[in-house]
Amino acid sequence: LWPSCRLLLRITAPKDKTVSVMSELTKFWYLKQFNLFSELSREEMQMMADMTTMSPFPEKGILFFPGDTPDSVFLLKEGHVKISRMVEDGRKLTLDILNPGEIFGESAITGSDAERDTMAEALTPVIVCVATKERFGDFLKRRPDLVFRVTKWMGFRLKKIETRLESLIFKSVPARLAELLVRLADEYGKPSKRGTEIGLKLTHQELSELIASTRETTSAIIGNFRDKKWIDTEGRKIVVLNRQ
Repeated sequence: LWPSCRLLLRITAPKDKTVSVMSELTKFWYLKQFNLFSELSREEMQMMADMTTMSPFPEKGILFFPGDTPDSVFLLKEGHVKISRMVEDGRKLTLDILNPGEIFGESAITGSDAERDTMAEALTPVIVCVATKERFGDFLKRRPDLVFRVTKWMGFRLKKIETRLESLIFKSVPARLAELLVRLADEYGKPSKRGTEIGLKLTHQELSELIASTRETTSAIIGNFRDKKWIDTEGRKIVVLNRQ
């Protein structure tokens, strides 16, 4: 269908509008893939598409910084975004890794005017749909059931982050790294002949930010795990050989 659509658009639309029309069609398709919006009517989905702007960000691109005004809501369509916070000793702690289909920057819809206290960074190349908090808030007022679903989702993610922080407090660094690798294998794993290859490629620095450690300590523990044949590594690729 897509080659036919492209040909039709080139025939029926002025050349300078082709990219714009295709962008709108793509954005509409992306929004329909969100489970959160699965029950919206076509008219409501079109309203959602009209109020959002589809934007790409490269790997390592910053979507927002701590201290920014929470004036936008982000809907992640492609790639992965990490949400981080600076801790007292100046290190960065990654609170969560977001997958396609998730909303973030949600402080913009909680009614608080406080500055953002987290940073959103593209872990891979990403595509997001961005809506201003005013337009997104107005849209939610039309659908009280959607407010409930968004609130429930926010509570679920908060609980997920709290569980992770508890793990950081009560477990040793090797235990935290082991737990992280098993979780990443569960969420992003691809079976291989030797074990489970983690599909999300992370640097030692990025792994250390997920377990509240230093890069040097994390690298040393990874070397220890590798010597014990629990994992194998090649560049940023990690294969879990022995989950137990």
